[in-house]
Amino acid sequence: MYNNLNWKFTRKFQYFILSIITLLPLACSSLEVNKNQVNREELVKLENKVKADPLDSVALKQLSILLVRDYQNEKANFYLSKALHLMPNDAVLLFNQGLNYEFLNDTLSALNNYVRYKEIPLESPYRELMEGRYLYLYRNLVYKDIHNRIATENKLNIHSIPENTLAVFPFSYYGSNTKYKPLSRGLSEMISIDLSKVEKLTVLERIRLKAIMDELKYSRLIADQNTAPRVGKLLSVRLFYNGSFDIIDDDNLKMDISSWDINYSTPGRWINKTGKLRDLFIIEKELVFDIIDELGIQLTQREREQIQLFPTKNINAFLAYSVGLELQDNGYFDEAAMFFRRAGKIDPNFEEALNKYNAALFISNSLVTRDELLNKARNISSSEDLTTMIIGDIIMNRLDIVDQSIRSTFNQGMENRKAPQEATAGIPLPPPPPPPIR
Repeated sequence: MYNNLNWKFTRKFQYFILSIITLLPLACSSLEVNKNQVNREELVKLENKVKADPLDSVALKQLSILLVRDYQNEKANFYLSKALHLMPNDAVLLFNQGLNYEFLNDTLSALNNYVRYKEIPLESPYRELMEGRYLYLYRNLVYKDIHNRIATENKLNIHSIPENTLAVFPFSYYGSNTKYKPLSRGLSEMISIDLSKVEKLTVLERIRLKAIMDELKYSRLIADQNTAPRVGKLLSVRLFYNGSFDIIDDDNLKMDISSWDINYSTPGRWINKTGKLRDLFIIEKELVFDIIDELGIQLTQREREQIQLFPTKNINAFLAYSVGLELQDNGYFDEAAMFFRRAGKIDPNFEEALNKYNAALFISNSLVTRDELLNKARNISSSEDLTTMIIGDIIMNRLDIVDQSIRSTFNQGMENRKAPQEATAGIPLPPPPPPPIR
């Protein structure tokens, strides 16, 4: 599995480096001059072509993109819809429609459009732009929603919150060795991921917990008889789970977890687990199954099998992953990506590390203005056109050379040449920086 993960890392770096080395020197002069300018003659020409033939998909696509670049957003929206009707899965059109909605200040429509990144091939640079922008806008929308809920808190009804909605707070760490402290974030995330595999449960996202902590200026969130009803109302969550853990002598593990129902003034019973540090992941699974039993939920065979899967069994990989989660929650996306990558290198089968690595990088690349995003798309388009021309010239030159070689040296007999070995030079990342001081 991790051969695929390594391949994706390598491919992204190769694509990035090749684009810079090959394309920028050739493309910069024209891009700088025409940065966001649109050729008016070309725009009129395309409009006339579309009027003459409304089903000309190529002209529609080109016209739509030019209108977005020219900030004629209402008009662009009209033609983008027509173009997407003919080419519903076109990556360039989908990205431009999402960006155009942003220019129209329609964030929800932009989100609904960007979420279609899942339909775009993995190798497309537009997929990365769309996924990153989706995650970035969604993160902002969550914070805005929490802010609005606090502002209208007196209108929220605690009794309308559905059953089996729950949140798992980051665990409290009581050990003396601070290197294990980031596991507090990793453990709550792993438990949340496992519980979300149960169809009857609705588990709150980590980003919403972080948002409520930031908005309420809490250094950490612990449910008690004073805070639980208010936080539950603001988050629309019925059950909270608080946990703590301790690691003694780098070997012995103690873990406890308890629930709090916002409708009652006392916490639920504590679930206690002890064992060796190497059994951390087994103990986490036991906690999850105890929680499910306490909720009285009968699991299907498929749900049980899904929960029993281990994302990793390597403590060091999980520790790096947990540091990444903490950095990501605090907005340090580049640094978080480095730790997720480190987790993936320690355990080649840690697929969740790849997912988080990609998400952190994509969000980081999306932390730009809409105008800058428009320029990124324009550069991609210009680079793709230029790459096509370059590759075409290379292929034609190579074919000419091969043709001449065949004509001059052709000799009947057995082929004894060996295929050259494909070499991929790894590009090492610098060591990750320490977590920021908060």
